[in-house]
Amino acid sequence: MVQHLPNCKGKKIIFEPAAHVRAWVNSQEIKPVVLNLVVNALDSMDEGGALTVALRQHDGMAEMEFTDTGCGMAAETLENIFEPFFTRSRTGKGTGLGLSISHRVISQHGGEIDAYSAGLNQGSTFTVRLPLQPPLAVKEETLAHAA
Repeated sequence: MVQHLPNCKGKKIIFEPAAHVRAWVNSQEIKPVVLNLVVNALDSMDEGGALTVALRQHDGMAEMEFTDTGCGMAAETLENIFEPFFTRSRTGKGTGLGLSISHRVISQHGGEIDAYSAGLNQGSTFTVRLPLQPPLAVKEETLAHAA
């Protein structure tokens, strides 16, 4: 889907899937999070840049890692990256809500999202961790309704 976006031109997206990793999520809520992370990465890169999206299982969680070769972030930006209305977009577009909303959605799924950058012009990595199984309360509720 993102290959048809104008900001994808001249950039490479590499997908590294792991076999049989499935997270317990509402896919309709997680798809916009993934799209937001991909679009942000594409916006941060110049032509010739690359985004690698890796999927794996780690410490009992499904883990998606989005690593780009873009403009990177300073420590101050990393400290505020998930705050509502905080933006450092190179395109001058956006409201600064995408990562804040993404953080909320991931948290509501019992997961976590982290951002890392070694600094300006050194790319960025966003890591999303989501549970492989539903929380115990959801399991108990599902069993009660089935009885």
